[in-house]
Amino acid sequence: MKKTILLLSFALSMMTVCAVTPLETKTKGLPADAIPARYYFDEMLYHDEVRPLTAEDKEKSKWISPTSGTEFSFYVTVKEEEDGFYSVIDLWMYDNDDDIAKKVFTQEDAPYKNLLIENMEICQDVTTTDHELKDDKTGRIYTIYEKSIQPVVVLAAELFTGFSHAPKCVLLLNPLTGNITRLDKQQFVTVLRPLSNMLMTVEQFLTSEYILTTNTECETEQLLKGDEDLEMLSLNRHHFKPIINVYSANGKKVGQMPLPVDTIDEVR
Repeated sequence: MKKTILLLSFALSMMTVCAVTPLETKTKGLPADAIPARYYFDEMLYHDEVRPLTAEDKEKSKWISPTSGTEFSFYVTVKEEEDGFYSVIDLWMYDNDDDIAKKVFTQEDAPYKNLLIENMEICQDVTTTDHELKDDKTGRIYTIYEKSIQPVVVLAAELFTGFSHAPKCVLLLNPLTGNITRLDKQQFVTVLRPLSNMLMTVEQFLTSEYILTTNTECETEQLLKGDEDLEMLSLNRHHFKPIINVYSANGKKVGQMPLPVDTIDEVR
């Protein structure tokens, strides 16, 4: 009897997990096959066995404006390319408050059709404007910095070639304006959210965020030229010089830092 109750409890818990669907009831303008974006990239893109979607997965695809409280959720619809070797996506932004969805990015456009989108992150683009504030008691006027914040979707991608040498790139998409900045020969690392816990709780979420990418310069020395007929080895020495790049959310490069040089010997 005890074993039966445990099995029943387990079955009910599994039913609860599986009952969470990608769309629930608010779906105006959103395709029926839309998938929460983070769930797609984390669980589906490179996995044969996919675990059930949970409410937490949906939360990971949501962005909430720190200033207005507006909630946007991001979804993807997926289709295979004509050759069937890789998938292309459409990205949808769903306004949870107004119950309206719109397509904000598509790979049907020529510049992006040959890309394999591998990952997605959401960061915030912060714009500062001056605003005058008058102290009624003293008559003094102060300049206050007001923040307006928009989401920026970071798409990590590579030019699909089927080989491990495929060039990398990063797309920075503002889904509200439609503006896309493309960073070629850059590999996405992460979104940097500066430490801000010295501020009051509300103001902690008003800081600018940055996008880290990496690229590498390489110098090669041929130390030994091989000859297959004479069964001679070849030896190439590669000097890798990796660099960390820092970009603002609107795609402006604001800094870089070289990392230690790494030396790799290629023996054939």
